[in-house]
Amino acid sequence: MQDNHQDARNWGMLCHLASLLWLPLAFLGLAIPSANVVGPLIVWLYKKGDDPFVNNHGKESLNFQISMTIYGLILFVVVAVFALIYLAVVGTAASTE
Repeated sequence: MQDNHQDARNWGMLCHLASLLWLPLAFLGLAIPSANVVGPLIVWLYKKGDDPFVNNHGKESLNFQISMTIYGLILFVVVAVFALIYLAVVGTAASTE
């Protein structure tokens, strides 16, 4: 019984750690934009039916990684808009001098 629980805990941990898959890929020069979501998704799909613990942690990991990806995209768009506005203001100020 204890061995099954430890195995489930290891798979649950792997669901969370699989989101770091993008790190070695980035060092190798393979930029996969959604690797932080793909890793936990693969682990969760593979082991979700084996144990409810793994199923819950897989869903939690996926939810967190998808949320962080969306927040990052929104932040990128906001920063890009402010940068364009700043460049437009600085450009018009430089052209009037």
